[in-house]
Amino acid sequence: MTEITKDGDAMRRAAQHLADSAGMWALSSSELNGAKLGQDDLGYLGRIAEIPKKYNEIIEAVWYKIDNGRNVLAISAANLKVTANNYDHAEDKNVNLMPKHIQ
Repeated sequence: MTEITKDGDAMRRAAQHLADSAGMWALSSSELNGAKLGQDDLGYLGRIAEIPKKYNEIIEAVWYKIDNGRNVLAISAANLKVTANNYDHAEDKNVNLMPKHIQ
């Protein structure tokens, strides 16, 4: 018989690691948010080649993906913490992976 023991404390520690990671992603996101170039920041040739515009589009796309990643990490942390708290209140602390009709 294969069993998994539910460990609410371990889940809460994992949730905290996810929350900490979300915080680091938020810092990265805020750094990128202010990293845009003005139309004339690279001079006349930069403006003619539309380099600031292209750069800003890339920065915005990267920012969006990092911010989405931060959001996923934060939601995962919150959900894992709720699950850990629910497991603490469960009567049976072991989950049997083998269906009863096979035992």
